[in-house]
Amino acid sequence: MNLSNLRETSVLTRTTNTGITYARILSRIKQEPPFRGAFHHPSMVLDFGTGYGNGIPALETHYPTATIHAHDLVHPLEWRHSRGLLIDFLPEEPTYGLVLAIYVLNVLPLVDRLDAVMEIYDILLPGGIALFCVRPWHDDVSRTKQYDLTPERNGILTKHGNVDTFQKGYLPLELESELEWFFSKHPDVEVHALPRRDPSRGMTSYIHKKEVP
Repeated sequence: MNLSNLRETSVLTRTTNTGITYARILSRIKQEPPFRGAFHHPSMVLDFGTGYGNGIPALETHYPTATIHAHDLVHPLEWRHSRGLLIDFLPEEPTYGLVLAIYVLNVLPLVDRLDAVMEIYDILLPGGIALFCVRPWHDDVSRTKQYDLTPERNGILTKHGNVDTFQKGYLPLELESELEWFFSKHPDVEVHALPRRDPSRGMTSYIHKKEVP
């Protein structure tokens, strides 16, 4: 089983209804303590794994004074949002106070997930937050009608024509545990899970990159 090119084929998992998802997630996190303080007027925001860019209007609404950048794992299609600046390459130094990766990690196998998370860590400013939302296994990915199992727990391959795409369904607290493992040697990172209010919707965790004296 070849899992080496699934970062590239993740382009086939894009959907066009992400605007609703972003609006729901952003409305919810504004009620959580870490997103209420002075920090949450970040001057630079990145939508990592932007896809078609349909989450940009929700980001513009919630962060009207921020510069919003968008980056995708594969070059986005049908980009049409004027304020969201599409960037082909990530910065080489910490730049963003807030990074969102909405339904991105679940389309990547483990090695690619680790790479993506560390790319985000590298561009996150001290004091910044990166938010991750993934699809659950129960009541979501497990309902896929035709798929092949992969060696990864609850990781499946589905066909788009002759091309395989990857999806992982997460169990409760699995995302938080995975991020804690990724950052086990990074004392400057705190990992937190947000309470899950609707079992049929995504699981959300965030990392806080602490300011080190």
